[in-house]
Amino acid sequence: MNPPFRHLALAGALAIVLAAAPVGAQGLNGFLPRPGTATVAVSHTLESYDEYWVGSEAVSDSLLGRVETGTVSLWVDFGLTPDVALTAQLAYVDVGSDGLLQQTAAGLQDRGLMLRWRFLHGEAGGCRHSFVAAAGIRDAASGYEPDRAVAIGDHSRDGLFRMVYQIQADHLAGAWLSAELGYDLREGDVPQGLCVYSELGAVAGPAALSAMITRVWADGGPDLGDMAFTYPTVDEELVRVGAKVYLTFSERVGLAVSGFTTPKGENTGKATGTSTSLVFRI
Repeated sequence: MNPPFRHLALAGALAIVLAAAPVGAQGLNGFLPRPGTATVAVSHTLESYDEYWVGSEAVSDSLLGRVETGTVSLWVDFGLTPDVALTAQLAYVDVGSDGLLQQTAAGLQDRGLMLRWRFLHGEAGGCRHSFVAAAGIRDAASGYEPDRAVAIGDHSRDGLFRMVYQIQADHLAGAWLSAELGYDLREGDVPQGLCVYSELGAVAGPAALSAMITRVWADGGPDLGDMAFTYPTVDEELVRVGAKVYLTFSERVGLAVSGFTTPKGENTGKATGTSTSLVFRI
């Protein structure tokens, strides 16, 4: 496999792992699978927090205690044409708290389907530039209860819209920088969502390395503890940072390991987590 194609294959597989976390996590870039091929990722993510933000104030609560969430997710990305891909995702979530309330919940969370279109690409200044537009839908995959402190998800039907710009420099260890702007159109009283996701990565031998930062706003709702608030309708914001490494064992099999933390937020948990993914190219 020649170096430019190896860079593309490694980073493209890593691109799938970026989104192979609980549905609702952000993270797209400009890599698309080749026509007639698919990338399948099976992931396990474990995250936890014992502090959370009420408004912008970080607190802890003995009734809630430490909250741990385990997620098993399946992500499939299929190339339709050189510039069009269809992605699908499904997640199973098991969450529980060890406080006095001892709350638990488990079941299928959300399912998502998204069409991605690379509508513009070219080379300039020794680098490749790509623009990708994406649209899709996400909804609950089971009848779970969203209005509780320990819940699987928000149980809303969402329209998903994304725009991604990416620059690649194959002569610099296959380095790439991508920036995503997204909007989630959500039903009912659940606040609409705006997200910004940035990713910087490079290829080093059989590994692809990347760092990312995510900023999410879901404004328009009450704070936790406000009069007559419900959990799905609160005003939620967060900043999340993380790093990932993807190791290739062959052209068809790889392993990814990633970690993240949440240094800033409003009405959400101060979570840290890790994720491990097996990736298959078919």
